[in-house]
Amino acid sequence: MLNLIKLIGTEGSTEYTAALEIQSALISLWPEIESSSSDEDLVLITVGQPISGYATKELDIVILANFKTPKYFRPTSYLKDKENKKIENSNFIYVENFVAVIEEKSHPADKVNINGNVVSVLYKNGWHSATDQNMKQMHSLREYFLDNKSELWVFKCLYMSGLKFLNVSGVVEPGVKGNKFLTALASENKISKNIRGEYSIRSGKAEDLKFASTASIFRQSKPTTLDRKKMDAIVKSSEHVHQIRANINNRFTLLRGAGGTGKTIALLQAAWAEYKENGTRTLLLTYNHSLAADISRLMYLLGVPSDSESGGITIRTAMSFFSTWLFRLEITNKEDFGETYNHYESHCAEAIETIQKGALTQTDIKERKQENFSELDFDFIIVDEGQDWPKEEAQLLKLLYDVNNVCVADGVQQLIRGEKYNWLNMVPSSTREVIHINRSLRLKSNLSHFLKKVSDANNIPLHLEINNLAPGGKVLVLKKSYEEYPHLHEDCVKAAKKDGNSEIDFLFCVNPTNISRDEGVKTSSISQFLNDIGDEVWNGLEANTRKNYPKNKSTFRVLQYQSCRGLEGWTVVLNGFDTFMNLKYQEKIDQGLTENNDLAFESLEEIANTYAWRWGLIALSRPIDTLILQLDDVNSKYSKQIMEIANGFPDFVDFID
Repeated sequence: MLNLIKLIGTEGSTEYTAALEIQSALISLWPEIESSSSDEDLVLITVGQPISGYATKELDIVILANFKTPKYFRPTSYLKDKENKKIENSNFIYVENFVAVIEEKSHPADKVNINGNVVSVLYKNGWHSATDQNMKQMHSLREYFLDNKSELWVFKCLYMSGLKFLNVSGVVEPGVKGNKFLTALASENKISKNIRGEYSIRSGKAEDLKFASTASIFRQSKPTTLDRKKMDAIVKSSEHVHQIRANINNRFTLLRGAGGTGKTIALLQAAWAEYKENGTRTLLLTYNHSLAADISRLMYLLGVPSDSESGGITIRTAMSFFSTWLFRLEITNKEDFGETYNHYESHCAEAIETIQKGALTQTDIKERKQENFSELDFDFIIVDEGQDWPKEEAQLLKLLYDVNNVCVADGVQQLIRGEKYNWLNMVPSSTREVIHINRSLRLKSNLSHFLKKVSDANNIPLHLEINNLAPGGKVLVLKKSYEEYPHLHEDCVKAAKKDGNSEIDFLFCVNPTNISRDEGVKTSSISQFLNDIGDEVWNGLEANTRKNYPKNKSTFRVLQYQSCRGLEGWTVVLNGFDTFMNLKYQEKIDQGLTENNDLAFESLEEIANTYAWRWGLIALSRPIDTLILQLDDVNSKYSKQIMEIANGFPDFVDFID
């Protein structure tokens, strides 16, 4: 017999308690679902799953049920069929399958308002519609499945943990019976008949449900040793964290440091402490989908809600967040443009002008926040990789939020998107503080020495303080493709696991020139190599994949260099590093000189070389223990430079022929 029903999530939350109640209700109605002789029957219940890149960032409870032989229930109240006729309670409703999203609210009766079938709940800044929020969850989950190539209808309902004896369509309470729960799901839709003429509900074809059950939200995330170290670091405090927290509501904070100095961890430490002690709602903004997904994974493992009115940490990409604002300000008529927003910066500039000229007042902005509380109203805002923010985004953020509640991480010598914006502009010196972090917290000491040598050789000072409390680290230079070293790969995995790490703690960076398509899906030679030897790959080459973090710790991460910002790995493989550097050099050459470059009397070749090495330093600062540099052409300019520097560290650099 097979275990049919499976509950996935972190115990202790009100959402998990509600999921247990629903699981119990379904088992009481259909006792046979606790075990089954068929591998085609399945009931999955997942709790508190974050989904980066969608309007709703966290799903309270999701249920996927798929049955070889349809189950049935007797409705506890009238339902309607497709012809708008009432279905008598005496009729059975058959259940072929269903996917449902349940929004859980634990508000007591005095903080709940029910108007017809619309349920609103009271938070510190006013009333908000739980019904609307449940609707947004439904659309986000449906979009998530579409991105994962499953077109499914999603049912929905509210679970009100703090109430009893409810008689509201689409709403259930603690102690709910299976019949009432399924009636609540079905009440939101008109019921159709199956081919046998029986009233029936389903979300889609059985094979589509089976495929959807393999989606990442139905996998239990387990922390690796490296995850636990990060988690331990986040829940601890430090001098920098005390400074950041003391500045909230009082002054603007700029956190400066090179890659690997722990800026993001310091910001998350502050956000964590604020959430635990004050129920603070923090928004972390980054432009990197991969980093957003990586941080979401850590927050999930820590049990921090990512989309909660009662406190938590929401992670969004800057473009997605400001696209929402532009829609709410009626600058555009579309809420989410994805990655193809051609007029994004001009629309941001239009919003800035509208606010500065008084056509939109601070009262208007406050009303937008109240009307869209979960999306726009935050107590504390963190900006990651602030050195790369376009001027329009930075200015708009300052107009929409009190700068005294903003903290910006500024990567020293990591500018790669354009002219650097001065975050201190128009912020009085009395209401701002610059905090410097110089010690390397990511890289082991040998890797820090190597990185510093590379930066010094290219006149890009990192002001990086070597962390001698983290000794060790090694560099391997490969002169042939990574796939030609299967035994090396096997040895690296064994060594990483010996130190308590897993496949997910590897990070592979590849070039766009190394990407091909297999049945319409982007892949690379490294991805194919890993798949061929039976390994699982998180395909960060695909935009939809980057929205969601890998759930299986036995999964290798593969992505383009462009997406590695802010990420780290115990072992990092930089595939075709010299090719990557050449591509970045040529990219700048093709762009030509800007007015500021002309004024600095720099040649285009010098500027392009510096630009390439800034990107190179970002990639080189990703590893913790082992850096593997694979070179496509050992006679290329950048290969020669890397090998010359590597020759200076014979104790921890090995050349593999």
